Amino acid sequence: MSSTLPSWTCFIDGFALISNNISQANLVDNNVEVCSLQNIVMKPTPSNLTVVAEGTTGAPFVFDYIEYAPDASTVLDNATVVVEAFDPQIQYDSGWIKVGSTSIMQTATEGSAMTFDFVGALRL
Repeated sequence: MSSTLPSWTCFIDGFALISNNISQANLVDNNVEVCSLQNIVMKPTPSNLTVVAEGTTGAPFVFDYIEYAPDASTVLDNATVVVEAFDPQIQYDSGWIKVGSTSIMQTATEGSAMTFDFVGALRL
């Protein structure tokens, strides 16, 4: 069975990031880094991450997590280090649905968005 690979482009405040390619062999792998920031200095002001993705039923785009490194000046005492999909700080628009009784959210609606405020630098 042949599937078209999913595709994506990531942006921070409208500027394209490095999008990492995947092969058919690692299509089903988890923890594949889809986008990355390298040698970019971000100002300590609010920024927007946008991921524009396309997939198919046979090869969906799956976004497992966002990893970021806090700014060196950030105090980490009592910091939350993992935020689960149903944390009330994450705001999903109406295009998202819960997958059965799992802790997974999914969308097949073009233009769907989720919002999460944090302080730090991204690693996707």
